[in-house]
Amino acid sequence: MSSKTIDNFKKIGLSEYEAKIFTELYQRSPQSASSLVGNTGVSRGRIYDVLRKLERNLLVIEVPVAKHPSTSSLYQVADFPECLERLKRELITDLEKQFEEIKQELKTLQREEYEEGLTSEDFMVIKGRKANNYYIKKIINETKKHLVTNFTAPLLIEYKNAFLNLKKRKIRSTYLISDIDLQNEKIIDILKGNEVYVLQLTTLKNIPILSVFKDVRPSMIISDQLNSILSFYKQTSDSLLVTNPALIQYQMYILELFQQGGEKWEG
Repeated sequence: MSSKTIDNFKKIGLSEYEAKIFTELYQRSPQSASSLVGNTGVSRGRIYDVLRKLERNLLVIEVPVAKHPSTSSLYQVADFPECLERLKRELITDLEKQFEEIKQELKTLQREEYEEGLTSEDFMVIKGRKANNYYIKKIINETKKHLVTNFTAPLLIEYKNAFLNLKKRKIRSTYLISDIDLQNEKIIDILKGNEVYVLQLTTLKNIPILSVFKDVRPSMIISDQLNSILSFYKQTSDSLLVTNPALIQYQMYILELFQQGGEKWEG
């Protein structure tokens, strides 16, 4: 029996052992339990449990002993293909019942309404470090025209290969970094040849709108003004993936304020 056949049986709820025994009995019926052990590889300790399960599903039947006095019990496939059609109807009935239960359970949950003009497709919360890593690399690698970010030195180093690849592809990149980050020599090869603005941390505190972030600096990466990730360090590893034009424009505005608070780097 092919692995594809076993997989198909598993999809309709049968185990691998059940699939093997059913197929064996379909090819050669009737057979004793001992014969099935030898022909299918199902262990002697499991054979009767599997046969009983197939009997309950009306896929296999026990042949009356009177017809075969030489053995205690023989088994054969039930009325094929009706037995599979019967199983199919039972599965459909069970699935319909399960879906109905799910629908009723969902009705008991409170649903949140998004702000008018936004849909769940406009933004998505990215949960956890691995997911962040995936989407940040995706945004960098899919940039075609312009990428702007205020990532700190540790983040620039973490995604260094992706940023360097932008240079190879001659993609316009703008980096907004702090004067402290600039002291990290590991990011110099990323910055060279790109548009870089150095931010004095003391200056940033004087930008009114940034006061809403208090002591937490949002880190953003925006690609082609089509999508972006915003995360708040020191608070959470979760981020917000944004595709809504209005939300991206707002984030771009914040990054422009960062840029205005910095000095162009001539490296």
